[in-house]
Amino acid sequence: MADGERTDRRSTIREIELSHTYFNGFSITMSNADIGILLMLNNQPASAVSMSFSTAKTLAKKLGDMIATLERESDHEIMEIDFLGEVVSRITEKKKP
Repeated sequence: MADGERTDRRSTIREIELSHTYFNGFSITMSNADIGILLMLNNQPASAVSMSFSTAKTLAKKLGDMIATLERESDHEIMEIDFLGEVVSRITEKKKP
């Protein structure tokens, strides 16, 4: 590139259309090579994701950091799905005759 010549890197990246998936549950599997996550919507499979161990570990850390910041700044602890399931089970049991 000559002096004074400038390139916009964004123009060299072709635009791609990405799918967007909302999920409210998941199932995680592991092989000897990677991690698989089945994303669920209302207990039905919605999408699947596979990633390396390195990517999975980094994603877990980044998500943990993000949630910790949200909880600290909001002074509110986000409830985990397993805990909510236990609470719902207790409520359901109390309503049984």
